[in-house]
Amino acid sequence: MYILVYMRYFSVAEARANLASLLELSTTREEQVVITKNGEPVAVMLSIDEYESMNETIDVLSDSETYAALMDYLKDPNQKTYTTEEILADLEARRVREASELEEIQAKIHSDSK
Repeated sequence: MYILVYMRYFSVAEARANLASLLELSTTREEQVVITKNGEPVAVMLSIDEYESMNETIDVLSDSETYAALMDYLKDPNQKTYTTEEILADLEARRVREASELEEIQAKIHSDSK
């Protein structure tokens, strides 16, 4: 499935002069606004929902176990599915567990060095 994303290009001067309109484009029409300087793209304006969605996708795909589960699901879409909230909760639980394990290792190293 392909999602068509509209990107509109504006120079810094145009963006400065039309900031309110560009915010409207990026938040209500879900268009991505590209700001250019000397004809080169230098920044992108997008809605906070789109930004948060991109970050959630990066979180999911950067976790090797979650990525592997996603690839398994794509091979067999009839298996159990998980909501975004369940996946993010699982990622947070792993982060907490790994942070705790790291603290234990650091404490052991610190006590061994005395």
